[in-house]
Amino acid sequence: MDLGTTLYAITNSQLSGNETEQDWQQLLKKLQALDLPRAETWQYGNTYKEDEGEWEYELNPFGADDTFGCAVCFNGPFKFMIYLYPNAAVISTIHRYWILQKIELIWDEWFADFRKDLYSVVQALGGTEVIYLPDNNRQPLCSYLDMIEDGVAYLEVKQQLIKDLEPPVTDYMKFGAAAKEQERFMLDDFADLIGK
Repeated sequence: MDLGTTLYAITNSQLSGNETEQDWQQLLKKLQALDLPRAETWQYGNTYKEDEGEWEYELNPFGADDTFGCAVCFNGPFKFMIYLYPNAAVISTIHRYWILQKIELIWDEWFADFRKDLYSVVQALGGTEVIYLPDNNRQPLCSYLDMIEDGVAYLEVKQQLIKDLEPPVTDYMKFGAAAKEQERFMLDDFADLIGK
């Protein structure tokens, strides 16, 4: 696994296609209401500084000629960047994909906090689950991330993953071993966080 491979999550949120400025403002308020930790930037002297600013969004972030179909991008000084497509959302994180394969990290408190924060973002977007994917073209799973960018719906991508790679791994403790044996994918439905 390439150590520089970013951890992405795709989720089953959907756009109506009739969103207005008011809808984007409403989603912006939902995101701003979340109590998310800010990202930190390394500073000279081996210290870290908390990033400043708030959530903001950009319509058609890839330009008017966008063939990707991304309607809007929400960005801010947080550990997530959100790209909304008609039939899915893509959430970029500051973490690396390999963390999913390190059992000792899964037990850490920061990982539990990461999942809670991700779940709150997913809920704000109207989603209920995520599939984790890498962004590195040398990783076979990256092609499924590309499918979302090409306009394929989340459910179709999920079904294709199941067809190609068997049912998803849903237990973080088992993912590392399963992924070492053969290419597998991780799905989190946040069942342990629902209602908390």
